[in-house]
Amino acid sequence: MPRSRDLPSEEQFTAWLQDPCTQMLREYARRKREELKEMWAGGDFSDPTSATSMAIKNAGATGACSAYQEVIEPVFQSIFDEVTDGEPSGEQVGPEPGGARSAD
Repeated sequence: MPRSRDLPSEEQFTAWLQDPCTQMLREYARRKREELKEMWAGGDFSDPTSATSMAIKNAGATGACSAYQEVIEPVFQSIFDEVTDGEPSGEQVGPEPGGARSAD
């Protein structure tokens, strides 16, 4: 897991959001989310023969939409606070060829 000193700054994150590749990825996620919404509106996730099957289909689509939303509108604090919640404590984690090493 990355350590906080290895993480990008908020300024770097903002610059990354403006990168053309990032913009294309975010646009792709927007299109995919809209496709799922259109499929839902068209009844693709309905199953009149099985409530369980319908619930599973809807849960999968809802989860996918949530994941796409996180790509469309990433939030610096949400992403990197989660990464640093497990900040290494400095305990020994070896072995390595030269002996144990610090997690830092």
